[in-house]
Amino acid sequence: MINASDMPIKFEFSADEDTKRLFEIAVYFLERYFGYGQDEAVKLVNYYYNQRENKHDDDYYHHEGAFHVAVQIHYFIYLEKDIDHFPEWKLDHNLINTPREAIDYFHEHYYVR
Repeated sequence: MINASDMPIKFEFSADEDTKRLFEIAVYFLERYFGYGQDEAVKLVNYYYNQRENKHDDDYYHHEGAFHVAVQIHYFIYLEKDIDHFPEWKLDHNLINTPREAIDYFHEHYYVR
């Protein structure tokens, strides 16, 4: 598993450095919590961001946080589920709250640059 503090990931979208960093950490969370390989996780992030660029600005992703963005990517892009069941699915899979480990990882790796 790659650490988000390693080399920056090349995304197929334009965003400021803070947003790119958030998505690098989301890639790590997709690997860590959902079992994706880095290449697959990056492809899912690219697809997710590009699909939603007219619906959300970058502030949305920062408000949600890297862990919950990863949860959304897994649910909406990989599982291809609809929004109506998202809250119930998160509850059923214990994904309502960000795990302490993910919070700590974010704080350790988001502010390093």
